[in-house]
Amino acid sequence: MTVIDTNTNCLNAIDTLRARGVTAVGRYYRVVHPEWRLTEAEAQRLSAAGIKIFTVYEDRGHNLTLTVAQGKTDGQNALAQATEIGQPAGTPIYFAVEGLPNGYVESDLPAIRDYFAGVRQAIGTKYQLGVYSDGIVCETLLNEGICSYTWLSASKSFAGTRDFYRSGRWNLAQTTPLDQNWDGLSVDVNEAKVDFGACTVAGAPAVGAAAPLFAVRAGGATAGGGNFYTDVIMSDPRFNSSKRIADPELLEPVTRELVQAIIDDAGANGLKLMIFETYRSQARQIALFNQGATKLRQVGVHHFGLACDLVKDINGQPSWKGDFSLLGSLAKHHRLIWGGDWGTPGSVHTFIDDDHVQRASLGRQARLFSGDWYPDASYDPYDDLR
Repeated sequence: MTVIDTNTNCLNAIDTLRARGVTAVGRYYRVVHPEWRLTEAEAQRLSAAGIKIFTVYEDRGHNLTLTVAQGKTDGQNALAQATEIGQPAGTPIYFAVEGLPNGYVESDLPAIRDYFAGVRQAIGTKYQLGVYSDGIVCETLLNEGICSYTWLSASKSFAGTRDFYRSGRWNLAQTTPLDQNWDGLSVDVNEAKVDFGACTVAGAPAVGAAAPLFAVRAGGATAGGGNFYTDVIMSDPRFNSSKRIADPELLEPVTRELVQAIIDDAGANGLKLMIFETYRSQARQIALFNQGATKLRQVGVHHFGLACDLVKDINGQPSWKGDFSLLGSLAKHHRLIWGGDWGTPGSVHTFIDDDHVQRASLGRQARLFSGDWYPDASYDPYDDLR
């Protein structure tokens, strides 16, 4: 039995995993770095190949905010993504609480309890809770019944890790060396007990079948069965442009209509807005990343014609100064998700983008990025938040 975890999509690595005798793969749920996230198509292909999955939610290894509110936000994100891929109810979702670079100590435990209280509020009883952390955290949360599953991180120098490893009470224990390169996969190997929460998902295609590409088609699809992304954006000569594009014609038609309605309503309320960016290519995303203008290497919702950046128009020049709360209110009114609160204003978000609107909930992004979902004309992202 070989059990690994990786931040790399495994859709094209089935043969490598089989050749190395892998029986289970740990994959991420997350909002930051969405390109690392487990997708529905990937979960189905692994399951069809007889390789089980287990899941961990992690957005930050450093400086995780240990509050009830942050735990609730992370729990909501994990719940949405687990539901989307079809993770069976009753299986665990591990939550990474690493405290890098030095791990956590006893004085951190009260805040960690608060964080998991928030996670539990969001998850409810649908999934069991697991923790990926050092020994003192794993032992405490297991002893207190907060988590049913424990995954011990690799660093034996962290508080309590050697003792908890010797106790044998862990479900998974990460080994060194970390970040092994398996034909392009960045892999960590784990020791595993018989039960560590691995599962398969339903609806897996037959072994060897191609992963679906945009299986759900947008309203008004062409006779060829495509959608706005496949039929318009992918054939546009600017598809690989490294330049900023502000053309509303590269917004999916419903998104374009809603963006214009926001601009019109903002003007009626004394706020003049202008479109700053619509479509964004992967080439431009990499350029922005290299400039330090973004922390994301992988392009997001902009790439699919479903997002727009709206800034203030000051004498014909773009401005990001001042308050953008009116944009947030208008975005909600017109059923677009605002980057100032991502559709959940009561939650704590680690990333704020208050000039950004999009016609996709955070929970839908994984399927959008993997190519097995695109919104139809009736889609309302707020329906995903109920």
